[in-house]
Amino acid sequence: MNRIRPLLLTVAVCLALTGCAERKEPDAETTECESESSEISEETPVSAFALFVEGVPVATAAEAQTLQAALDERLSSYLLTLAGEEVLYADFYSAVRIGETETLASEFSEEEALREAVSGVQCVAAVLRKESYEIPYQTCRIYERRTTEDHLLREGKNGVGVISNEAVIVDGELTELLFLSDETEEEPVNEEILTGTEPEESEQTVKSTLFSKPYDGWLSSTYGDTRQRSRAHLGIDIIAFAGFQCYREPALAAADGVVVMAGRYGTYGNFVLIDHGNGLQTAYGHFDSVLVEAGQVVTAGTPIGKIGQTGQATGPHLHFEVRVDGRKINPLLFLDYSSR
Repeated sequence: MNRIRPLLLTVAVCLALTGCAERKEPDAETTECESESSEISEETPVSAFALFVEGVPVATAAEAQTLQAALDERLSSYLLTLAGEEVLYADFYSAVRIGETETLASEFSEEEALREAVSGVQCVAAVLRKESYEIPYQTCRIYERRTTEDHLLREGKNGVGVISNEAVIVDGELTELLFLSDETEEEPVNEEILTGTEPEESEQTVKSTLFSKPYDGWLSSTYGDTRQRSRAHLGIDIIAFAGFQCYREPALAAADGVVVMAGRYGTYGNFVLIDHGNGLQTAYGHFDSVLVEAGQVVTAGTPIGKIGQTGQATGPHLHFEVRVDGRKINPLLFLDYSSR
């Protein structure tokens, strides 16, 4: 019994000493961790992102989105300087990239510093630039031997051409002009003159564009034809191509003008007369039915009647005349038709 008590006392002392050691060790570790944490936040580099311009870092931030937002703002402000222009594309002219880096948190770029850093990034844009120019009209002299003096049939009008270029602009300065296209925006209208003066062989002639075909077909009778007639035919007769019927097919106004007459008229049967100005008129006869009325404004290609054989006609056809100051002249001076 006397041996057991000293042994128990010894064990109790050891346990007490061990308990003290365990209580003190956590306090020491906590103090050491706090010291290391303080050292990392102030002096240890952390992962971050840097904005590189031409390979040189100009700003840093904790997140890449912060740097990208600053770049987007820079490009948007540049586009505002091109307000009113048709922008084809816009981008950064300087070589920029966002990459990972390490830095101290205390060295992250402030908002104002970041904005100043990206303000030096050069931007480039391409805008569409158009330049208009005049296309001069030409004069078409239409020779008709019975004409005693020149007669202006249509006034000429210059056309409009447009050259499109791609203008490359770097920070407000034009650096390059790239050709894109050269297009005719408005065709010139040739001046047309009826003349009795025969043109010289060396004189350049321009084909008449005054009239379009009132009906696309073949000729069954030409201007001046006297076959089976008591007097010369002072117009042309147009029928359908072989294998087709022209009966009740639409006939079209040969040019812009105003309808002077529309209805029954002597041997013409159902008849339409259109005035084109400058003393020039076109006449259309033998319609089955008329589709316009007097006073109506028409444009080239407007249906004005359906082909028939009313009046003095042996079969369905369109009779077409051109008149200058009331005098009938050959329509084939203006239109190309082949005889059947």
